[in-house]
Amino acid sequence: MSGSQSINIGRRRFLPVVLGLLLYVCMQGATARGPWVLRHLAALASADGKVLPEAIDTPPDGFDAALDMAVRNLALTYVGENWMGPEPPEVNPTIGAYTAACIWYELMFGEPPSGKGYIPLHMEYDTARMEIARLCAHAACLNPSEVTDVGYHNIKVNFNEETLPPYSLPDPLRTLSGRRVKNARLWMKRRRGELLSLFEREMFGRAPEKPQDLHFETIYTDRTALEGEAVRKEVKVHFDRSGEHYLRLMVYTPLGAEGVVPVFLGINFKGNWAVSPEEGILLPTEKELKAYGRVETLERGDDRERWPLQDIIAAGYGVATFYRGDVDPDYDDVFSNGVHPLFYHSGQDYPDPDEWGTIAAWAWGLRRALDYLETDPDVDASRVAVIGHSRLGKTALWAGAQDERFAMVISNCSGNCGAALSRRRYGETIRKVNEYRPQWFCDNFLKYNDREDDLPFDQHELIALCAPRPVYVASATEDRNADPKGEFMALQAAAPVYRLFCPTQMDDRQMPPPDTPISDGPLGYHIHTGRHAITRYDWLQYISFADKYLKYE
Repeated sequence: MSGSQSINIGRRRFLPVVLGLLLYVCMQGATARGPWVLRHLAALASADGKVLPEAIDTPPDGFDAALDMAVRNLALTYVGENWMGPEPPEVNPTIGAYTAACIWYELMFGEPPSGKGYIPLHMEYDTARMEIARLCAHAACLNPSEVTDVGYHNIKVNFNEETLPPYSLPDPLRTLSGRRVKNARLWMKRRRGELLSLFEREMFGRAPEKPQDLHFETIYTDRTALEGEAVRKEVKVHFDRSGEHYLRLMVYTPLGAEGVVPVFLGINFKGNWAVSPEEGILLPTEKELKAYGRVETLERGDDRERWPLQDIIAAGYGVATFYRGDVDPDYDDVFSNGVHPLFYHSGQDYPDPDEWGTIAAWAWGLRRALDYLETDPDVDASRVAVIGHSRLGKTALWAGAQDERFAMVISNCSGNCGAALSRRRYGETIRKVNEYRPQWFCDNFLKYNDREDDLPFDQHELIALCAPRPVYVASATEDRNADPKGEFMALQAAAPVYRLFCPTQMDDRQMPPPDTPISDGPLGYHIHTGRHAITRYDWLQYISFADKYLKYE
């Protein structure tokens, strides 16, 4: 189909500029970095069980024309109204080379690559770009003479407050039988359990209990970390006795701390080695890389901006983190490479409709990490704040809702299916999430695609499940897709539950201007200026908030 009509007049005037830039950048990826194209091609073929010729000198006939059209397709898709990512992505040489490899593959084998089992370096946490690249490449191979807007599932996005559908939120203080919850005792005894079961059955999925054979192995301890300011250790949290199934937890604590310290616990996106440039942090083994779906290791410290370790340590806190791929990789591998197969019953090879998806698995991993922290002599496990950004912010909320051992819950830019209200249908929607990442939630959640009003809950009740423990939610001004207003409104709607336990005026507040935190009660909020990210500014607000609840007088 032609995509030229899907771009409005305002965007069309920018298309020549964008197209020229994309063409230049993608061609840099496809020609100047030719070896990368062949590397992607070999990996795609291997993942699909295809055999490449022993020598490949030149691409197949029609390659140049298809690549030129694929770049135009990418430009149209990226600036079109159907883009569903958190923000319009930059098309970089990696995407250009990957797109070229997809075209080469299809022209050589007569069919597009499946895209399963291979995630290129630097794209492992944003597979939406990979899918768009494959779709645009396939469209160009089918029709190299006409531009195509692949539409990425043709899911429309609404960013207009005036056109949002009417909705009413479920009352968190009304039990399933209709009884009004008037005190904290009834909330904890009755209503909390009801909501927890609903979220578990209909959204996240049931996860296993703590494994009987859970045990811990300290790999090393370095008392010279962060230029002598911290102690760093890495610990294997084993899920069974095989020695094959574990997450590798990295823990920093202030050197010379008087007594045990409170800790921020969160999952990282790119691996422990990316959190800090320190040479002593272990790199993954070849077997681990294969399970992660990656072919190379990211550079040390590549993700350090998300983890301002010196600031956290200087404030008197510890930091504990592990790579999400240690528990479950973040792509649709039909739950074959992560922790799920350890708990299948006889004959099972896929979770039941009400069983855990990837986010529930990550939350389960956070709880197992907390099990270890309860044994660490340098840590006060009663003062652990669970934290996460984006999809890992959704994870932190679910882990905190389930496990009352977490003393504080922090959600950064978690958006739809995290802190934002689903019924608003602003930006990202349930359908978008389920089609973008079908592995994140249990299969029961699929029935709520385009049926948000049928949900037996909304996300303000996920926040409320953390009561009376403090919760901090943060947004970003440029992160429209995550619905910052919907995140703030969810906090407000959770306030009546918190009021059962302690005073809060969050529901009487106006949404604050950018970079103006609200942190004078158990529900905290700010919206930082900028894009979908967790920044040093965010961390400084979380530290200040934690000082009120996790520090001793």
